[in-house]
Amino acid sequence: MAKKTKDTQMQLIDVGPKNAKEIRPHLATYKNAVEEYSTLGNIVNTEKQAIIDLVHKADLQRLPNGNIEFTIDGVLIKIIPTEEKIKIMKPKAPKNVDPD
Repeated sequence: MAKKTKDTQMQLIDVGPKNAKEIRPHLATYKNAVEEYSTLGNIVNTEKQAIIDLVHKADLQRLPNGNIEFTIDGVLIKIIPTEEKIKIMKPKAPKNVDPD
């Protein structure tokens, strides 16, 4: 049996699912979503780093656990430096208490 060289690729067999027409639109949607997700991931990473850099520049006091917490416009922001994580929490709506 002859040895395969690394530069050659075996020819693909021309077979596919019988319902390829049903699959095609989902492939296009999936491909577009993956491209958008990749773009959004890059934006998220860039903005996250900008926030972290600006918070460090502001030289805010750290909590005993090392985290930095502050509010902007009523929204609580937590910076967890050890995990390179940012948590943004909107204030919880007050619970309705029924007077009895």
